Amino acid sequence: MKQKNRFSNLLEHLMEVADVKNYVLANRLQYDVSYISKWVSGRMLPSPKTEETVLRGISQCVVEDGSEDGLEVLLTDYQVVSKRDLQGAIYDHLMAEYIYVKDAQRDTGSTIAPKTLFFPKLTMPQYIARMHHPVLRRVKSLDIVALMDLMGMDREYRLQIASVDGGAAQDQWRYPDVHFSMIIDLTDPHLDYVYDTLFLLNMLTNMSRIDFQLYTARQAYGRAVFTVKDEFAITGMLMQGYQCMAVTVSEDPVNSATLYRSIRSLCSRERLLVRQVSMEEMLLGNDYARSLISPNQRLMYGHMTEHFVPDDLFEELLPQLAEKGESAVGYEQLKWSHTLAKRRFEELPIRILFYEPAFSDFAVTGEVDFYNVKVRLTPKQRLRYIRNLSELLRNNENLSVKLVYGALISDFQYNADQCVFLTDGISYLSLDETVNRDSLRVVNHGDMKNMLEKFFEKLWGYEREMVISDRDAIIEYIEHITQQIRMISHLEG
Repeated sequence: MKQKNRFSNLLEHLMEVADVKNYVLANRLQYDVSYISKWVSGRMLPSPKTEETVLRGISQCVVEDGSEDGLEVLLTDYQVVSKRDLQGAIYDHLMAEYIYVKDAQRDTGSTIAPKTLFFPKLTMPQYIARMHHPVLRRVKSLDIVALMDLMGMDREYRLQIASVDGGAAQDQWRYPDVHFSMIIDLTDPHLDYVYDTLFLLNMLTNMSRIDFQLYTARQAYGRAVFTVKDEFAITGMLMQGYQCMAVTVSEDPVNSATLYRSIRSLCSRERLLVRQVSMEEMLLGNDYARSLISPNQRLMYGHMTEHFVPDDLFEELLPQLAEKGESAVGYEQLKWSHTLAKRRFEELPIRILFYEPAFSDFAVTGEVDFYNVKVRLTPKQRLRYIRNLSELLRNNENLSVKLVYGALISDFQYNADQCVFLTDGISYLSLDETVNRDSLRVVNHGDMKNMLEKFFEKLWGYEREMVISDRDAIIEYIEHITQQIRMISHLEG
């Protein structure tokens, strides 16, 4: 049987699963049925002049004319919940396969690419285009490992690889069966501890909708290796940050599986930069308490947390934890943790950096990360919360505070809503992403902790307009936020 190209295979698969006949698709597209047969068999591709119209038409036909059972299968395969999103996902997948086949035709003269291709040199855009293989659209189940000298790449290319493309990720779906382990090198003495740390924090946030693990190993230096287990692999040597030499692209399952196992062997717990943890684990395992009593507290807030909740508001918010499934942690444990935090912030030395959006967003939305559960405060509750924070700043002279007001970097629109809690003991991150409630990451490796500490000290020592150091000016700003909340309170009655 003659081998078919990837686009034809996908088209046939979609029509079979959805139980859409050739003549139905032909009627939908206003094409002769013979064209549909040739596309499915691989004897012909849609014309480049009409590719977008045809592919959108196919996507619409599969969703609107497909069987209910078939659509249920496709909804699961693409991990979406609505027919509109399914139509978009199918179109995206068809377009990716179509472009892949056209590129193969251009490079090799055939719509069916060889199992293995070799390129003496590729620019980074060319490498990234080939790395974004159509198999990555199959989000139901993927197992990926990469060995990437990410920090050695020119910044624009690392942003593309790490999906740090400005602001929050557009795709807010959760993909629990997509597993991605990346190994990078953090030993470069030329790291920019502001830019590179913000980059890593945003990468962790943007990748949080999948099972993403980030490791460090010297073996990543100068490498650009990306493999999907049993499916696809691309390897190359990074040169000068903007090109790859000796690039091999393979769709051979044996090659990709062998390379996958080789890289996976480097993904040890000792090399893991941060490890995901739930708030329940933090509280019941006493890591939360250890973080509060550890010396040399350096805290960065990109959103408001339970740390500044006054006693009466704490009691009001507790029922929401039970409603949202936090019943494994008892009242006494939570009360003890709250009291410990209160004493810590009232009496002992702490250095705190606030990002300005933590205040302005809170004034408008009233959202507080209350033991890693999002709760929304009423305007009156917001006033009690912000007053409590203001009193802490006024009464505890050991509390050193600075306010980051403005963009730290201009290279990309980073998220400023993460929290970083650094101590000489346990340190952890709160990513504040919306698709996965377990957004906490404990710092697991010395390289990551060193980056975060250098990042904090750089910001703390900034002598720029964007970092406000005057305590009275910060308290005055908080009073301004208080006035905003009062205005909202009056409007909402």
